[in-house]
Amino acid sequence: SFYFGLTDRWDESICLFHSWYGGEMKPFELLNNRPSKRLEISGEDEIEITDIDTAFVAGATIIFEERLKAAGCLSSDET
Repeated sequence: SFYFGLTDRWDESICLFHSWYGGEMKPFELLNNRPSKRLEISGEDEIEITDIDTAFVAGATIIFEERLKAAGCLSSDET
């Protein structure tokens, strides 16, 4: 078993990290200190997402949710 987080669920990922490795969450950990520009993708440049990508992310999200619940990192309205 190994730790992983999801970048689109950063705050929960940081909570889970501390659940696994200890320490308390610090406010600076939740800041986006490396913002990036998102590129608009035109129809011609559309990225092809394969079924394996979709399956991988779906499976990872299920594991992530289970770990969040076990660690108490979900808010009460999400449990």
